[in-house]
Amino acid sequence: MLEFALMVTVTGMVIVFSALVFVVFVMFIMGKLPLDGRKKPEAPSKVPEKSIESAKFAGLPVKEYDADENELAAVIVAAVYACGGENVKVTGVKPASPLPRSPVNVWAAAGIFENTRPFSI
Repeated sequence: MLEFALMVTVTGMVIVFSALVFVVFVMFIMGKLPLDGRKKPEAPSKVPEKSIESAKFAGLPVKEYDADENELAAVIVAAVYACGGENVKVTGVKPASPLPRSPVNVWAAAGIFENTRPFSI
């Protein structure tokens, strides 16, 4: 009786894990196929150094950034490009003005808003 129980357990484990491996394989293949018929958008190209020099020559104000600010600007431009598509042009990145202080923490206010909004039908 013990041998039969052991055989049923091992058989069940083999079937379950083989099904999981099959599902992982199918998901991997589906991730490689373009299901909607569109190509993945290419990342926006880097601004050539020549355009910065021409802006300086034309008398336009050009602010020099250090590596951290350049990286932050690149992330912001990439996010805008991802949300807006190809027809968006980012001309500058500047910090936003600080919000007025509230007696309620921002995360607490978000939780209150999330938990008290009406049901949508």
